[in-house]
Amino acid sequence: AYQDEQAGYYGPGKARVATLSGSTISYGTTVTIPGGNDADNGISIGYEQTENKVLICYGTNGNHQHSMQVGTVSGTTISFGSTVALESGSTPYDGSFGPEGMVWVGGIGGDTTNRLVCCYNDQSNDGTARVMTISGTTPSGGTKSDFSSNRSNAISCAYVGNGQIVVAWLDVPNSNQLYVRPGTVTGGGTNTIQWGTTSVAFGQCYRPDASCGTSIVYDQQNQKILVFYALNSDKRARWVGFQLTGSGASLELTFSGTVTHDNSSANAKAFSSTYHP
Repeated sequence: AYQDEQAGYYGPGKARVATLSGSTISYGTTVTIPGGNDADNGISIGYEQTENKVLICYGTNGNHQHSMQVGTVSGTTISFGSTVALESGSTPYDGSFGPEGMVWVGGIGGDTTNRLVCCYNDQSNDGTARVMTISGTTPSGGTKSDFSSNRSNAISCAYVGNGQIVVAWLDVPNSNQLYVRPGTVTGGGTNTIQWGTTSVAFGQCYRPDASCGTSIVYDQQNQKILVFYALNSDKRARWVGFQLTGSGASLELTFSGTVTHDNSSANAKAFSSTYHP
């Protein structure tokens, strides 16, 4: 899913189904996300496996809201349900939603739930997260749970098993310092996230625009969390490892003690990472 800026600065969101065959990837027909909304302030997308549905969240300038829609994949095409307002009233800031800002709460060990978590910059300009559920083609968001009281950009998150997630973001008022924080998804009537007490800063980061800056992935085999970023000082790609300890409100990240950087290139800004078992 992406914003089509060739259709104008306030271009619509679009989506395509990709199919892998060996080492070849092919694409289905491009579909405009319906509703007449632009997607100027970022898009997050997640796949909810128990419902076999896709959820897209995005920020729109035209109608001043954070929006969400459920997508249904059939063959090589995708169709969308009605637009649902996640938050409304104010124009979202650039980069409110990141390309790695949503995860399914499942897929590790025997974990299987009907929940997604979306981490984004809300209309109060706080870094927040919601537990999302899907019924048919209708999405709903649980109670907001802030991981930061500051404007947050380049938000990425990863599911690490046992109902736990880790979110990474650049803290805009603090000179785009990199922060990382763990949380636990709670169920029952609350359907929210309890954040751990530790948030770690790793220097002023390179952020040429609102959507660039971080990627996070969980190494299941070694039970390590890797965060990718670039410092403003030399603009080279870096990655740092963590381990989780504790639980609930005492959940925290332990720094591995090593920051590795790439000597081959500078001006690194757009990161993406995935785990291959």
